[in-house]
Amino acid sequence: MVAEKDGAVCTRIQCRADDLPCRRNKTMTISWQYLPVPNLDFITAPLTILNIRTTGYSIFPNLQLNIIQGNERDFFDTIVRGDKAVLRLLRPLSGPTEKSVTLELLNRNFAGNIVTSRHVTHVTLLVEKPSFYP
Repeated sequence: MVAEKDGAVCTRIQCRADDLPCRRNKTMTISWQYLPVPNLDFITAPLTILNIRTTGYSIFPNLQLNIIQGNERDFFDTIVRGDKAVLRLLRPLSGPTEKSVTLELLNRNFAGNIVTSRHVTHVTLLVEKPSFYP
């Protein structure tokens, strides 16, 4: 596990050649990101919360970023362009509160029919209380 200033990342260990379940699992990293944000009573346009840029897939990136948990009220969406992906906030978030979503980034082969790697990110937004609170 690697600790970062705003989270932590666990990377995959190498599979033994005879461990088929391990070799079939394409998950390469699992990370946790904790992002403090100000109280957001209104937003006029989607607000980028998290930028993701892949390495090693820049010649022909074939990425898909899915929200797999925590978006029941449609606060977020994702966009992928080339080797970059973003998580965006679509609706206001009033604090103090925490809002969590889980993202899955899939990298596919050139034809798009085989997942070559999978990365899971747990994002927690720590929304500050409004400045007018005592």
